[in-house]
Amino acid sequence: MIIPADNNIGVESNLKLALKVAYRYVRNGQPVKDSDEFSDACIGLIQANENYNPNLGVKFSTYAYRCMSNAIINGIRKRNRINQHFSVIEEINDLEGKVIKEDNFDVIKKLLSGLEGRNKDVVISHYLEGETFASIGRRLGVTRAAISQTCIKALSKMRKRFENNGN
Repeated sequence: MIIPADNNIGVESNLKLALKVAYRYVRNGQPVKDSDEFSDACIGLIQANENYNPNLGVKFSTYAYRCMSNAIINGIRKRNRINQHFSVIEEINDLEGKVIKEDNFDVIKKLLSGLEGRNKDVVISHYLEGETFASIGRRLGVTRAAISQTCIKALSKMRKRFENNGN
């Protein structure tokens, strides 16, 4: 049982534990020390070291393990959200590139006319008016995640309509 006396000792003496925790989340073939998961585990270890209270009767390593696991999971979620966001941006860029090559703004109107209700509102609000998913969600009384999913579905519908019409 290692109880940190100061910030450096608790972190330095538990780096092997951080490696072990990160190893559980790393994809096959990737070196653990070079992974985002190990970086996340180190951040979790630092947070555990800063927030640990030995008076609660829990060993530091047990507390740190949970903090590192949570930090890795949050890091993975954050990276997935970023990847999902870039995927949506790529879809829009593909559509915009084809539309600009056509040099025909009627195509945009046609694609938007294929959307109804909330789908159309979300796409127009976010991409044409620059409103964030969070603010659209507050306005419509739903979560940011629900707006993100609505937007992804709407863009998919627009892409299908675009491809089916031979534009």
